Amino acid sequence: LPLEVVAEAQAVNFYRPTGSTGQRYDLSPRVSLPIHTKYFSLEPAVGLRQTSYETETTETVKWDTGNNTKESRTLGEFEITAFSEIARLYSLNSGIEANKENVGQSEWISMRHSIQPRVNYHKLTDQNQANLPYYDSLDRLPAQDEITYSITNVLGVHNEQISLDKDKNPTNASSHLDFIRFNLEHGFDSKDARRSNDLDEYPKRPLMDVLADLEITPKEYLSLNSRTWVSPYSGDVTRHNHSITLRKPQWGYWTTGLDFRNEPDEYWRKRKYLDERQAYLLYQGLVTREDVKWGRYDRKVNMWRNIFQIDAFEPFSLRVEHWYDLEDHHPLEYRVSLDYIHQ
Repeated sequence: LPLEVVAEAQAVNFYRPTGSTGQRYDLSPRVSLPIHTKYFSLEPAVGLRQTSYETETTETVKWDTGNNTKESRTLGEFEITAFSEIARLYSLNSGIEANKENVGQSEWISMRHSIQPRVNYHKLTDQNQANLPYYDSLDRLPAQDEITYSITNVLGVHNEQISLDKDKNPTNASSHLDFIRFNLEHGFDSKDARRSNDLDEYPKRPLMDVLADLEITPKEYLSLNSRTWVSPYSGDVTRHNHSITLRKPQWGYWTTGLDFRNEPDEYWRKRKYLDERQAYLLYQGLVTREDVKWGRYDRKVNMWRNIFQIDAFEPFSLRVEHWYDLEDHHPLEYRVSLDYIHQ
């Protein structure tokens, strides 16, 4: 069978001046069976996430959900994706003659428009994780039972340029650039549709936010991205971010942009965004212990983010990330990583 196997493994040693310390080992193998036909593709996949902890010191702090004594977690995962593509090619020009007079000239030869519908179902089993140590969001993975559907429009151009080869003879070099990509995505949360708790404060709202994602790449080294999420219930924009990326192949890239997140006013957003970030927000002084205790959190988060990645020393890459709070005018988070990529 044409099975595809993917596995990720992670081992981390956590040290903190406050709270439990120790090691976390995470292994997540995944097996899929891609099925491709003339008209569509289907990719079912099953996975397993096994997480183990070796806690050296146990110190329960006020924002922990349990006693930090649980030693392992096993989560099952199932996902199936169906997608297709409809495309058409439009001729624009007949091309440039490869001679010395035309060296350096370029021309768009054709344009390709593709429409890509996609449907995805993802299920992650539920398990009580309250007594696991809490180091980051990986320690509290919420159960998922979601179906998302999207449609993506891509406009690409085929370009031809006359250049000189190694023997100084004029030759025709071609390239392709997807310069506009627009994606609309929506989803349905079956878990929230079956929810029976907190209905007085948070009525069921299983329809997920509508995402509009636009990326424009006028040049290979420059791209602009704008993403906006809109609630289908209130019609309000719940989050939007806008960024500019400059990249140089084999050297790296720099992304800078603004990220605006409105206050969580729905159950899934409160649970997914607030609960996973409570400890961090409390530590940074962005919320008080009273806010955490009573669940009152109505602060907007407006951030300026910068990401630098240097790929000039392959197979190593250096990545630096920085988030800055535009409301309170202080850094939110720094992150530095050094990666080794074998393939």
